[in-house]
Amino acid sequence: MQWPGTQQHLEEDGITVRDALQWISGNLAQNNFENPNSNAEQLLCWVLSCRRVDLHLAPDRRLAHNHILTLKESLRRRLAHTPLQYITGTSQFLDFDLTVNDGVFIPRPETEILVEETIKKLRTVSSIDDRDIFIDMCTGCGNVAVALAKTFPTAHVYATDISSEALSVAEENCEMYGLSQCISFLCGDLFKPLQGIGIQGNVKAVVCNPPYIVTSEIENLAPEVRDFEPRLALYGGEDGLDVLRRVIVEAPLFLRRNGLLALEVGWGQAPLVRQRMIDAGDFKEIELIEDLSGIERVVLGRVRGTSTDRHRFKSM
Repeated sequence: MQWPGTQQHLEEDGITVRDALQWISGNLAQNNFENPNSNAEQLLCWVLSCRRVDLHLAPDRRLAHNHILTLKESLRRRLAHTPLQYITGTSQFLDFDLTVNDGVFIPRPETEILVEETIKKLRTVSSIDDRDIFIDMCTGCGNVAVALAKTFPTAHVYATDISSEALSVAEENCEMYGLSQCISFLCGDLFKPLQGIGIQGNVKAVVCNPPYIVTSEIENLAPEVRDFEPRLALYGGEDGLDVLRRVIVEAPLFLRRNGLLALEVGWGQAPLVRQRMIDAGDFKEIELIEDLSGIERVVLGRVRGTSTDRHRFKSM
């Protein structure tokens, strides 16, 4: 990593914002990183605690020595494929920022579609009041739970995850937006921590972004994902559907009449998940939603009547 200027220049006068941007983006481009200019801007904004526009309003601003040291270390980590979000400790989701670390999965644009479609469906049925309950399964950093609570502040979200480390991050994000009264976090395997708390048959929506990457695809993933993101949040078994199958079976026990199940799925999995929901016999109005690349990424379905009705339906 070659720095612009002389060593004396670096130690006594620092380098300018313009120099730093060129240096970071140049190193990333040389190593075939995508979006080197955007990466450079985000790293420098984080180091200087400023906005992107500030970089371009003051390109001749000189960096202090401590900023240079932090920038050197940050670029070293990025060149080693550490995800940018883990370096800065933040990730944007929808229109808000979240705290993230290497104990949680980094939120993706596909999950924004999951949340947007869920909110759209909930708004078409009826108003949301303080008796309404949502479940955010596999909450990770809490991005889905926070988005639902921000949108429907009178409802209550139960967010579960098998990772206590992830739940600590999710709780931090919840507190950041003053939503502690709106979200309850429970540690455990899928629906297990929700049993016996009196919400079975009363939930308006179950939303789940589960691990769904096929085991055989692990080595083909980008190093940022394969080597840094928690495998517990990524891999869904030989066909990627291990968790999704369980959610489809167990969600109807918690959902009320016409309750919504909203699932994020991997490439090519949507038709298989839809068929699973059809075979289960508990769901109607099943829809597949595409992402911006035309990939079917979200599966939505409503449950048939109450749990008693569904039992009667299956017995006929």
